[in-house]
Amino acid sequence: MRWLLWTAGVVVGIVGVVLGVGLLLPGTHTATASRIVRGTPEEIWEVITDVEAFPSWRPGVERVERLPEERGRMVWREHSATGPMTLRVTEWTPFFQLATRIADEDLGFGGSWTWELIAQPSGTQVTLTENGEIDNLFYRVISRFFMDPEGSVTDYLDALERRMAEAG
Repeated sequence: MRWLLWTAGVVVGIVGVVLGVGLLLPGTHTATASRIVRGTPEEIWEVITDVEAFPSWRPGVERVERLPEERGRMVWREHSATGPMTLRVTEWTPFFQLATRIADEDLGFGGSWTWELIAQPSGTQVTLTENGEIDNLFYRVISRFFMDPEGSVTDYLDALERRMAEAG
């Protein structure tokens, strides 16, 4: 019986420490990456706004379903191994700027992604900025200590570069 109480105390203590650390960590973050990608802003715009084609070039995206537009803006749901996530367009300036926001409010995290496209002599400078929000205290600790803060934006740009290279 004493062993069981001691083990339960250790588990409760560990959970308490993790929650305490999570409370001390900021609930928001910003990650930005930029690089020159092969193609014109128009060609890249076509790729980053063709949501139905995401599974063909974005690792982890298994399928995408278009949803009814909201206030004239595109909405879709991406399905991956971690589950579905609904996104909506919040800014649409063709060939220059696109912004999306996670529409789901029950994921424990949320935020927005903003793409900026600037023509360059050797292609297009694509800058991707993630403004993330993490409500779940456990996920805050995991993301802070075990994940690359710029990982999702750099992974996306890697995939975009491969896709544009394949397009020729």
